[in-house]
Amino acid sequence: MLDPLRLEPPVLTVAPEPISSEPKHKVLVIHHAAGTRRALDACMREHFEVRHATDAEDAWHKVLTDRSIRAVVSSLPVLEIDGYGLLQRIRKSQVRRVTEAPVIVVADHDADADGVGLATSFGASGVLSLSKVEHLPERLLALIEKRSAVPAPRATPTTPALVVVSSNPSPGARTPPSHRNPETEYPMSRVDDLNKVLKTLQGSSPGVEASALISSDGLMIASALAKDMDETRVAAMTATLLSLGSRAANELRRGEVSEVIVRGADGYAVMLSAGRGALLLVLATEATPLGLIFFDMREAVKGIKTIL
Repeated sequence: MLDPLRLEPPVLTVAPEPISSEPKHKVLVIHHAAGTRRALDACMREHFEVRHATDAEDAWHKVLTDRSIRAVVSSLPVLEIDGYGLLQRIRKSQVRRVTEAPVIVVADHDADADGVGLATSFGASGVLSLSKVEHLPERLLALIEKRSAVPAPRATPTTPALVVVSSNPSPGARTPPSHRNPETEYPMSRVDDLNKVLKTLQGSSPGVEASALISSDGLMIASALAKDMDETRVAAMTATLLSLGSRAANELRRGEVSEVIVRGADGYAVMLSAGRGALLLVLATEATPLGLIFFDMREAVKGIKTIL
């Protein structure tokens, strides 16, 4: 006979819920209307990690600095306001992950056919009506998986973006500007020479606190920044500011931009074109005369051009 006092309670085994081993793809969504944001969030949050941008400049900065962004979704009005500049910059970028990123444009119900056509001509991967936004996750996943299935190109002598200049280049040898890739182009000897120019610049002007040489795509080429500064963010912001200044000058009919100046309570950030797709950034104290900063920067640019 069983002793009821010695009976042990039954052990309940609960199977743990399966945990997905695959993280969600991160997608950048660009919008300027609350209704569009709600519609896109509702159909995408189950399948993707969504990051938001409210205009083209904000989007460009995030695309450059966040390497985990796999695709871009933009409402058509945002691109029209920007003059399709964001699409052009993405497709002309020298950074492979940026130029090959899928970009889907979401058009309103009454979208102009010309606007849709321009979006496609400037490199949109597809255009989807807001009334059919429920198909967006499927389209995005297909484009992301298709891109992931394409292997990265192997370095060969005939691939311009992967040509590495030797430490002893022949006189006059240069990679064509349209194929220049700051991530692969500069050997250590050349970067060392550029760093020496930056250090000389800082030594010649006591008020200059930091400097950097950045590609127009927002990639760091050479740096003499403080250790606590994020070089990736600084490079992306510098390229974005100069691009925005150029677009503003063009819109206001002020001609070609020669420099961009940001003045804060603690000093200046001055950006100057250094030729061949490079930008020179200098951070200086408020007490430093601007004229002296420009003089020293132009002298530095002369040295930079002989190296590039």
